[in-house]
Amino acid sequence: MEPGKRALRQFLAEYRGRSSEKGTETSLALRRDLANWFSLLDGEPSVAGIVHGLEADADLDAWERERRSAKELGPGGGVESAPWPEDERLRLGIALGYFRKFSSGITDGLELLRLPSGEKRFYSRLVELYVLPFQQELEGYLFRWLPFDPMAPNEEDCLAGRESVEIVLAARVKMLAALDDLEMALSLVQPTTSLIGGNHPPEDIGLPPYSERDDAVVRVAMTTLRTAPPSPAVSSSSLEDAAETLQSAGTRITSYLAGLGDAAAKKFAEEFGKAAGVGVVGLSAWAVVGGKLLVAAQAAFHWIEAIRHSM
Repeated sequence: MEPGKRALRQFLAEYRGRSSEKGTETSLALRRDLANWFSLLDGEPSVAGIVHGLEADADLDAWERERRSAKELGPGGGVESAPWPEDERLRLGIALGYFRKFSSGITDGLELLRLPSGEKRFYSRLVELYVLPFQQELEGYLFRWLPFDPMAPNEEDCLAGRESVEIVLAARVKMLAALDDLEMALSLVQPTTSLIGGNHPPEDIGLPPYSERDDAVVRVAMTTLRTAPPSPAVSSSSLEDAAETLQSAGTRITSYLAGLGDAAAKKFAEEFGKAAGVGVVGLSAWAVVGGKLLVAAQAAFHWIEAIRHSM
């Protein structure tokens, strides 16, 4: 991205962050907010040129004299319609000059709004009725008169966007392939709570930590990952939860198998061999399942990370 466009994007983000907020209750707080806002305007050369041109074209002194002599704001006062000129450039120029003086403590805001003496909401009303609408109108004006639209995508942005989408889609293809491999591996084992006929391995060996409930949770996670949009706009927490489910199940199985000694592994195979007729298989199939769970989890995490980088 060109340095100028990058600087203006940063400027606009800060502009919105520094704009006055409703609820400002004191003169000091409003003056400070406006001073910070003007320092931002004056600090960006392309913006400062437009702002100073607006102020130079406006006769702020004449406007202030007219406001002071106006009879529609009496001592009891109240709120009237926006007192700015109809011409856009003059309106913005006078508002810029007036609020710049206000930020420096030179004027008190009574040309715009007069409420009963001691009214606590004077400054919050001033912000709501005049400061915020002016700041929003000026933002729209700057967008039209800056040398280029800082928010418009350029060729570099478009290329980067296409590359990001391609990376996300490629990562998803790898994840779907890993889920297919996992599906095949799961078809070759039977959750341990479904063992038929009492063909369990000895108690000192235990059972593979993959129950019918575990299997149901894993399959829900697989469905979540498969049915998510190819290139989601956001990386949903449900995708991360699904990937973590696969990783947790794979870690439990591989840790269990790693903890079996040679003698125990042989005994496990012998005992499970007796149940082959009911679809229960031995260590090698469970090792495949554990590995495929971890591979699928890793592929899902890579896809989720690609989604984040594309934003």
